[in-house]
Amino acid sequence: MKYILTVLIILFCFPAVFFGQEMKGVAMLSKERLLDVDAYHVFRTNKYLDFKDMVEIKKSIDGTPYQTTDLRKKYGSTDWSKIENEDASTYQVKNNPDIKYEFSNGSMTASYTYDESLVNLHGEVKTVYSAKGFVLLLEKKRTFAADGRTETESVINEFDNSNRVKKIISRFENNKDQSKNKEAVVNVDYKENEIVINSNNGTMKCELVPAKERGLFYSDLSARETASQFRYILGNNMPGNARKYCTGHALEKLSKPVLRKQVTSISFVSGTGRISSEKESEIDDQWRVNYADGSEASMNVKFSLIQTENGWRISDFVLPEE
Repeated sequence: MKYILTVLIILFCFPAVFFGQEMKGVAMLSKERLLDVDAYHVFRTNKYLDFKDMVEIKKSIDGTPYQTTDLRKKYGSTDWSKIENEDASTYQVKNNPDIKYEFSNGSMTASYTYDESLVNLHGEVKTVYSAKGFVLLLEKKRTFAADGRTETESVINEFDNSNRVKKIISRFENNKDQSKNKEAVVNVDYKENEIVINSNNGTMKCELVPAKERGLFYSDLSARETASQFRYILGNNMPGNARKYCTGHALEKLSKPVLRKQVTSISFVSGTGRISSEKESEIDDQWRVNYADGSEASMNVKFSLIQTENGWRISDFVLPEE
């Protein structure tokens, strides 16, 4: 529903962006900015999965560089596996009885109605999801009782066999005055690490730069913060989550239990650290460990960390219990 509400706010509060309607007194966006909005909706419709394992996106318009963005800082910590495993039912709001859900061949339609007595308006909003949870249709219909006028604003998304949107059709329809009807189409062409977006605003090429090592989690934590995160994760008995902050020998050590007994908490007592270079760091920490059996221990832990393209990683660690 968060997706629905965000799109509705953008689409229905600013229809000129999508349908080219004149709005006097409002500064209109440039063609380049409108084209960038088109690209934004392509990636959003794809649930940003295009950015998985990518570190950078380079946008150009008619061969001229437009914008370069580091994708790791915003999307590097995204749980891509969770998004890939979403289905239509993921988007059900269990505690909202006003929304009606219907299922057909795995797809889901979520719909609700509303009324605005001040203008004697009846509204209907419908969203159709594919079996994999991608939005196929977003439609808002408003009927004005005074003159029987119905206005329908809709976004229709067409996908390829890889669940990538290949066409976005935005429409505005007025049943009383067809001269006001509008339609805007965005076409998308996919190549290896490149997406070309065409609309009436122009053509934008989006070059995606892949990470050297795919499937890695990006972290913007400092070396000290990375060591603290490792302690926090172990203190919550989630050693599997610690793997994304580790590499090399540290990963090998995490393949088996690093603490002999279950813990209830691990607290920081003191610590020292030194940066031997921009790419390496050594940290010595003193921990207080509380075990599930009620016992307690003081533990000296040593970390070796290296800077990678995806942030600081623990390359090795030494725990007295190893």
